[in-house]
Amino acid sequence: MKQGDFMNDIAITLQNPGDEMTYLTLSLGAQANDMLSLSLQDARALAYSLIQHVHLAEVRRSLKRATLKSA
Repeated sequence: MKQGDFMNDIAITLQNPGDEMTYLTLSLGAQANDMLSLSLQDARALAYSLIQHVHLAEVRRSLKRATLKSA
């Protein structure tokens, strides 16, 4: 799988907009069993966690490159 291909298979749908029980459905592929239904709070927590992990990976990569350049 090429790096950009995965994003083509992701769909985010807002379910019950305007209701108290609004949630997001995150579809990860063409098959129906590749879905997550998340409350807004859970979706926010997942997004925050993803951002934290991406940031950590970028910092580690940057430190590794800086170490290799100085060696």
